[in-house]
Amino acid sequence: MSNKKKIKSETQSLLEVASLKKMHKINIIPASKDASKSLPPLVENDYLNPEKSWLAFNQRVFDCALRDEYPLLERLRFLSIAANNLDEFYMVFFGKLYDQEYKTRNNSEYSFALRDSGNKKNSPHIFQEYIRSLQNIAFEQIKSHVRLWVKLRKELRHNGIDVISPKVLSKKDLQWLEEHFQNAIFPILTPMALDSSHPVPLIPSMGIAIAVQLKSPVDASSVHAFIPLPPQLDRFIELPGEKPRFIAMEHVISLFLESLFSNYSVISQGIFRVIRNSKMEIPHHSDTNLSDSDLRDDYEFALQRRLHGEIIQLEVNERMPEHLRLYVCEQFDSDPTETLVIDGFVGVRHVGQLANQKYPHLLFSPFQARIPERISQHHNDIFEAITLKDILLHHPYESFEVIVQLLKSAAKDKNVLSIKIALYRTGDDSPIIHALIDAAKRGKSVTAIVEIKARFDEETNIKWTKDLEKAGVHVIYGIQGLKTH
Repeated sequence: MSNKKKIKSETQSLLEVASLKKMHKINIIPASKDASKSLPPLVENDYLNPEKSWLAFNQRVFDCALRDEYPLLERLRFLSIAANNLDEFYMVFFGKLYDQEYKTRNNSEYSFALRDSGNKKNSPHIFQEYIRSLQNIAFEQIKSHVRLWVKLRKELRHNGIDVISPKVLSKKDLQWLEEHFQNAIFPILTPMALDSSHPVPLIPSMGIAIAVQLKSPVDASSVHAFIPLPPQLDRFIELPGEKPRFIAMEHVISLFLESLFSNYSVISQGIFRVIRNSKMEIPHHSDTNLSDSDLRDDYEFALQRRLHGEIIQLEVNERMPEHLRLYVCEQFDSDPTETLVIDGFVGVRHVGQLANQKYPHLLFSPFQARIPERISQHHNDIFEAITLKDILLHHPYESFEVIVQLLKSAAKDKNVLSIKIALYRTGDDSPIIHALIDAAKRGKSVTAIVEIKARFDEETNIKWTKDLEKAGVHVIYGIQGLKTH
């Protein structure tokens, strides 16, 4: 291979490996000047409303969970994905709309133009109607998610997987759960009493908590407390036994509330969830000399602010007593009439935790992505294979491992001088990142465009940029005002 010419691989991952002697040249053929004349002019009805279009897309995802011909746990996954998508819709799309409403209300300038072709008015009344119409669609989807969970829970039981309530726990179950609670849950619980000297604790977006009303043993006065569910633990706890059985974490915590509040008696309790405005607000800089590190600092600051975003959706379980529900609304400055009361499981996105690989008969058959035949014919020597002819990979049908191996080979090959790549979502333990760091440490010129604006992966991408820069990689933080995929 030392005397052979190595050419760069043009794949959908935007990877460019610079070789020692030769690189492909790409000729861009301009479109015909008359091409646009053959296209019909766009009219207003050609445009789709982005928010309603997105909700329609999510409905199609949910429809997959309704298909009886799909394996049961795959339907559970689709339900979890649809619920998670809807949470993100609230955090981003509703966040953007609420920001717009706040700005227009305070500036007395209603510049928002409805993207619904049936309504051209530009008034606060119409804007609020528009938000209400989106809420109605979202509420119906949430109700559908909760109803389907009830149905799928019964089907899980028929298939030997039981999600149980505290009422059916045996004495042996209670003993095991108490030990599990003391060892695994209690050490990371943070019960927070609420009074004039203890403000409302920060509940992160999509965070779930138990609201509790207690009675003091001294003067019988009423005390309130919030118990956030630890996000680092699974929502469902598997009980020991021959048959797979699960119980929700909030039920386990409720069983042992007295151990959290010594000498206090529990009057009432209920579960609630908050969704915060998670739209990233990055200041626009007119300074063209703004450095990449300044842009990264802006995003790190914005991530901190996002933790404290305003609550745009408060959900409570229907079993929560009304007086406690009103107390929770008051603590979060939420209009009780705008609070979503859910008759059933709060936070359906977590049900996907039950779809694990221990029950292969309830899942799709595993899909094995193929390795291109030409690479196999060359004993997995990717450089040898692409020397003969370019290879176009179709993911996920063809394995992404080809790209990983190409980078690893490029990092070690003495004839490779530079590597250039664009990264969008990398994951918590990315072999791509490790290969780039290895290449930089071996003295190669490595350039990476890392899009730190990748929604909800901003923090992970920022972390990787720091690791890459420490290794000597030249990092470019995307393009201001644009998003690089």
